[in-house]
Amino acid sequence: MPTLQEIEDNLLLASSTGNASLLSSTLASATQQQLSMVSVYPQTLFNLTQLSSGSLASSMTRTLMSNAGEYVDAFAIGDTMVTYSQQANYSALDALTDYLTAQQKTDLGYSPAPSQ
Repeated sequence: MPTLQEIEDNLLLASSTGNASLLSSTLASATQQQLSMVSVYPQTLFNLTQLSSGSLASSMTRTLMSNAGEYVDAFAIGDTMVTYSQQANYSALDALTDYLTAQQKTDLGYSPAPSQ
């Protein structure tokens, strides 16, 4: 089992270099408890927005959010939403928002439609 420091180092390395397999294997090898303690999700998301390939950014964002999205701070998600919108990377924007928790939606100002 990797240490928290190894997980964080790998997330930063994978996201800054576009190494999708390292990102995936790092997330798969971490426990839920470890994932909840990671502090580099904001930087990881920022790094993903800086990748030159929009499709790679989208794929890696989906991998991150499907595995650890519930632990990502809503402010980091909001900032990343803005960046992906400005880049017109709607696939990455979709990947980012598909796995939001109810609390993250509330924190982002989401208002559900009234029940009918």
